[in-house]
Amino acid sequence: MANVIAVTENAATQMKNMLTEQGQGAIGVRVGVAARGCSGLKYFMEYAKEAEQGDEIIEQHGVTILVDPSSVMHMLGTTINYVSSEMEEGFTFDNPNVRSSCGCGESFSTDENNPAGHKH
Repeated sequence: MANVIAVTENAATQMKNMLTEQGQGAIGVRVGVAARGCSGLKYFMEYAKEAEQGDEIIEQHGVTILVDPSSVMHMLGTTINYVSSEMEEGFTFDNPNVRSSCGCGESFSTDENNPAGHKH
């Protein structure tokens, strides 16, 4: 079975650096979505001290990613990257499940949290 998400080498390198510098005993990085923002969902990333029941655990490029079990359906096929340019620096989520997003780009919706296909 394919991984729920993919992590680029750039993102993995940045995650490893963060874990080394600030992780304080974390085993990896937990990612998921939470109900927030004007479009319904927003990504989160946090240090994971241990695996929680139901987590999808992914090892890629030397980093452990734990996907929150309630987020799996919203994140299937997502690629996490890290970009650094004159315009922006940070993690990006290329998620094929996104159906709409807010104007500021901070939140999004998928068919899973918007079953009627309503566009915001």
